[in-house]
Amino acid sequence: MHRYPPAPAMTGRRLDLGSFARATRLEPELVRRLVAFGVFRPERDPDGRLWFPPAQLVLAARIRQAYGTSAADLLDRAAMLRRLP
Repeated sequence: MHRYPPAPAMTGRRLDLGSFARATRLEPELVRRLVAFGVFRPERDPDGRLWFPPAQLVLAARIRQAYGTSAADLLDRAAMLRRLP
């Protein structure tokens, strides 16, 4: 039996945008838009690349569970939440 290395989320490392999108099964552009709305709060390196802490995977799972995977639905709800005081 072949052993695979642990997933980044299990080792406590940050995930880049592509890894985060694959792990959450969300399109990278949707992740970027949700970052712009303040739903996800990744760190940015000096080159502007996004780095997501493993805890953001939990948030993504909750979002997917609550709202499904519809990009339009997620963006509509994120926009609605952003308008709240």
